[in-house]
Amino acid sequence: MKILSIEPLSGAAGDMILASLIDLGADPQQITEQLKSAGLTDFSLHFQRKLCKHGILCGYLEVITPELESAHQPAPHVHDHHDHDHDHDHDHAHSHAHGHGAESSDHELPRHVHCHRGLAEILEMLHRSAITPQAKVWAEKIFRRLAAVEAEIHGVTPEEIHFHEVGAVDSIVDIFGTCIALDLLGIEKIYCPGHKIGHGVVRCAHGLMPVPAPATARLLEGFPVTRLDIESELTTPTGAAILTTLSAGTLYSGPCKILGTGYGHGRKEFDSMPNLVRSVLFEVEGGDS
Repeated sequence: MKILSIEPLSGAAGDMILASLIDLGADPQQITEQLKSAGLTDFSLHFQRKLCKHGILCGYLEVITPELESAHQPAPHVHDHHDHDHDHDHDHAHSHAHGHGAESSDHELPRHVHCHRGLAEILEMLHRSAITPQAKVWAEKIFRRLAAVEAEIHGVTPEEIHFHEVGAVDSIVDIFGTCIALDLLGIEKIYCPGHKIGHGVVRCAHGLMPVPAPATARLLEGFPVTRLDIESELTTPTGAAILTTLSAGTLYSGPCKILGTGYGHGRKEFDSMPNLVRSVLFEVEGGDS
């Protein structure tokens, strides 16, 4: 039985988790093919390995879309808080609550981006795709949990939460892609030893927001968390949603064999520690975990 320990050294974002799985051996071409079967055709995965500041060879992942290329142009007046400090690009569920007089989301994207997808549309994309059955189960659980938390924060129903188009594309790729990669690797159980959060504030389109972001804080309730003395957003909502939804616990204890290790790095470098997620693949004898 194969189990996976996903270890956020200094936090986690969806692109970092997926990068660690590709670095571990998941085939990005197979991931891309399954993603495109969901109707996500106008994107590409750019994966490369390079040494981080602390001397570890890590995987770096970018989800390239025409919209994201435009959104990444310098625009100091329209920062997205989820990729502002920690540079966890392509990883965040940028929700926008419609109806009931709700204010626009604290996950705003650059204002030239206007399209959005709702939860129902995202799940329809998932179910009509050729993504493997187990990956579909995991991905639906993650998106439902993320939408439920966003809805609670905004005082609406999950059906009223809409994910802006750019946010939807990168979040769908990160969430669907992570689940596809896990299934390609033959993972049966996932563990996460704990979560890391920073402190301070980040600036978004509507002003300053606390770190961790409201959705991240809610997703991490009841889970072991370490607060680091790093003034930055360390764990993003999508990273938190993936790990808290899929984790079967903090630690597997017992005889096992390490099959491989993958490292996924964020774009920002920290002086105090590497900005990475490590995924360690274990084989458990007898399937008892």
